[in-house]
Amino acid sequence: MRSMRILGATLTALALTLGTGTASALTILDAGFGSPNGGASPRSQAMGSTGAALYQGSQGLFFNPATLMPETQWGAVDFTLGVSQANEDRLVPLWDSFNSYVDDTIVASNRNRYGTLNGGAILRLPSTAMALAVGVFDRYDFQYDYYEEFRNPSGTDPAADRDRIIELRTIGQDGTLRSLSAGYSAELFGRMKLGLAAHRYTGEPSREVRQVNYQTSTTTVTRVEQELDGWGWSLGGWGQPTERMDIGVSFEGAFSLDGSQSTLSSVTGSPDVTTAGNRSVDYPGTLRFGAAYHPRNRLRTTFVVEMERRFWESLDSPVTSVFGDTLQVQDTWDLRVGLEHVFYTNLPVRFGFRYLQNYADTESERAIYSAGVGYRAAGFAFDVTGLLHRQTSRQEFLFDPSYLSNYRAPGTTEKVEDTIVQLVVGVSRGF
Repeated sequence: MRSMRILGATLTALALTLGTGTASALTILDAGFGSPNGGASPRSQAMGSTGAALYQGSQGLFFNPATLMPETQWGAVDFTLGVSQANEDRLVPLWDSFNSYVDDTIVASNRNRYGTLNGGAILRLPSTAMALAVGVFDRYDFQYDYYEEFRNPSGTDPAADRDRIIELRTIGQDGTLRSLSAGYSAELFGRMKLGLAAHRYTGEPSREVRQVNYQTSTTTVTRVEQELDGWGWSLGGWGQPTERMDIGVSFEGAFSLDGSQSTLSSVTGSPDVTTAGNRSVDYPGTLRFGAAYHPRNRLRTTFVVEMERRFWESLDSPVTSVFGDTLQVQDTWDLRVGLEHVFYTNLPVRFGFRYLQNYADTESERAIYSAGVGYRAAGFAFDVTGLLHRQTSRQEFLFDPSYLSNYRAPGTTEKVEDTIVQLVVGVSRGF
């Protein structure tokens, strides 16, 4: 009974705490629908964001509900806190007076920090091979901040006027699409489990584009706010064909979100123009499958390989994004590999790699490298994970690039280098 009271109090704290969570970082290529998140727990993220074939705590609610069965008598709770440093550099080719390429030069550099908070709880039903779970998770992140200074490029103006700021240009996106998820898992036979989960999606993403021209004393602002609410579901299965091999597969159904949208257009010296209405936004279904292998070692080791397929092309084409933009999207693959090795001191060390395609750019992929450790004390499990995201792409200019006419070839796009460094810490407790 004491364990049940502790679990109830923890669930209440979970509901109160997670309501204040913030989003993590993304690239501008993910701005239309948000950046799809990987694993929620530090252990999962350290192992390449795997979890379809392996128990990784409450994140099984959306990864694979069949993996929700806890290893303890009553259940478990887990919380995860993460911080991210997002670095974006935009470069254009530099040409000499003979129209020969010299090098790429940076025209915009942005450094921003974000945070994330996830968590959930699992309860094993007494005297049964069944479990119930609930959790709150950041699913798609819209956070993005861009800052650009347009300075006087003329080399013949007086020194006092040279390099003067002519215009400030900014893009600010905010908001997260979260899911409040509840699920059920049952062990049908000794080596087979099934699970299902329901998700209540909610979010209020917004985007503001601002241009301040100091020559004309004009400020132009465009702001879009979109409410998102809707329901979704997940279904999964897990099996153990041999004592050293686990196989899992799950499907998260496509879901439709709707809500009110408001748009504000403001130009100095002119009346503001505001429009409002209701609209719906569709998200694709997701198939996850993978396998975990446990070698015959004296020290416990787990090797996991998983893949994820998002069916973006099933949406009506061309696709209208959350903010009303028209996009051409593609189905994406997400490859995940993870390794965990536990030493004699019961200290786990984990490594992972994740390779994922971008749904809005056929030429862009992201590579994520991860490593982490765990520690147990006083019945709690503490985990720490570090991640490095790297992505290089060619993108259209976000603002009018005419001021670069002397420095770029006609039709040139920007080379964009995205680097994200994350630190994720988590605590879990079994009862």
